[in-house]
Amino acid sequence: MIEINLEGKTALVTGCDDHEARNVAELLAQAGARVAFQYKKEEKTALELAEKISRTGRKSEAFFADLSNYQDAECLTNQILASYGKIDILINDMKLYSQTPVMELSMEQWNESLQYNLYSVYHISRCVSGFMADQGKGSIVNITSATPFSGMGGGIDFSASEAAVHGITLAMARELTSKGIRVNAIAPTIEIFENRNDIGRFAVYLASSLADGISGEIFKLDGMLCREGDVYAKI
Repeated sequence: MIEINLEGKTALVTGCDDHEARNVAELLAQAGARVAFQYKKEEKTALELAEKISRTGRKSEAFFADLSNYQDAECLTNQILASYGKIDILINDMKLYSQTPVMELSMEQWNESLQYNLYSVYHISRCVSGFMADQGKGSIVNITSATPFSGMGGGIDFSASEAAVHGITLAMARELTSKGIRVNAIAPTIEIFENRNDIGRFAVYLASSLADGISGEIFKLDGMLCREGDVYAKI
């Protein structure tokens, strides 16, 4: 069994209003990383998670930021660099579902989804990748969805924004891999969302040195990956 060791690494996890992102943050800490994470609404839950991780001996802090605003993304990046000195890993897990049929979807809902799901990922990735390029190494993992492969009834805004994040992933990988920055995406099916550990374990694997040769990939998770016994499952 190959164990993942993220000792000495600093990770930033976005979207920690959601349980899935918080689970990823915990798994990164279990693998040895220092973990900073972003929230927008769930302050109490975020602070509780930071305290929980800190009790294990890992440095962890929760930061408020509205990443749909580029200035907030810049501020968050600078805050983390001031506190941790570096950012080695960025995990983006920004998801806002409207579940509204296309004929009923308002422009306000459409814009809100794109700002949260797409703009937030672009803003923070742009800010953090600038530091990673100077550092000469880094890993960005975007946790998206498999809906762009098949569409989703009652969620055209979500499908569109996640497809755009797939595009960001591929374009950034093409630009940044030569600078030592690996960029990949995980695209779980609706069914796999019920097993968040599968998503989290694979995110930790992609963030680690075991995946140093992997960049510019979008991995569709359909329940066959990240099971106990795989080389990257023990953390």
